[in-house]
Amino acid sequence: MKRNTVLPILSGFVILVAIVACVLPGQPVQPAPVAPGIDPNAVATAVAGTSQAALQQIEPPTSTATEEIIVPTETLPVAPPTTGRWKEEQPDGTTLYADYDLGYQITFPPDWAVILSDQDDLTELFSNSPNQQEKVANLIATSKIVDVNNIIRVYGVNLKAEEDGYPPNVNIAYDINLLHAQMSMKDYFNGLVQFYQSRGIRVVSHKLKTNSSGMEVGIMEMESSLNTLSGQKINLQQKQVCFKPIRGTVLITFSTTKEATIDLSDEIDILIESIHQLD
Repeated sequence: MKRNTVLPILSGFVILVAIVACVLPGQPVQPAPVAPGIDPNAVATAVAGTSQAALQQIEPPTSTATEEIIVPTETLPVAPPTTGRWKEEQPDGTTLYADYDLGYQITFPPDWAVILSDQDDLTELFSNSPNQQEKVANLIATSKIVDVNNIIRVYGVNLKAEEDGYPPNVNIAYDINLLHAQMSMKDYFNGLVQFYQSRGIRVVSHKLKTNSSGMEVGIMEMESSLNTLSGQKINLQQKQVCFKPIRGTVLITFSTTKEATIDLSDEIDILIESIHQLD
């Protein structure tokens, strides 16, 4: 496929991923572009649905007057599913995340909250970090509003490394476009680099490599600035990783601010090396 045809094919998908990566808790965002075939009315539905969901996450549980006697029972290990998404915290503090629909798994380093954006994940996170409840709920709700195409599979947030109100975050998105699936990894990755450069985003470095599990991955580092609707200027530093598992193409986007003093580059490198294709 010629490179000049790659840019328009990638543009709608990549813009969505980039915008979601830049979402700030509590900050208004520009509406995301709608890809061909997506009903614009879905945006309004997402706004109403995620707003209601955020309120339910924040609302404290109601107490009951009935006292229940709990009888301890043996806890049996839970087997991973064969489809869908699954995560499990490991004894060393890392979190294993597997996507059985797309056919890969990765490992998040310690101190990263891994959120599948469902009720149980948010409830567990809030119980461990109650002071972050509203911020994280707003982050997930706003990201869902922006992600009108529902391409985000999982979020990662490092609340311990938050600086100036911005928590370093990771989103993992999937691309199952049939045209993209036919591209070689080299053509797909070069198209990403060329697209970002055409949008005025500074690509600091980019390379293709094979990680420790034998997975070919494309890695680029980017710098850009954006203004929120409230006028706040954000200087972003991002690392984006793409790879082709059994199905589709996956984009992992790590975002922090250029002014951040906590260096998480080693942790992101560990995450990249952990990318593993499932059998």
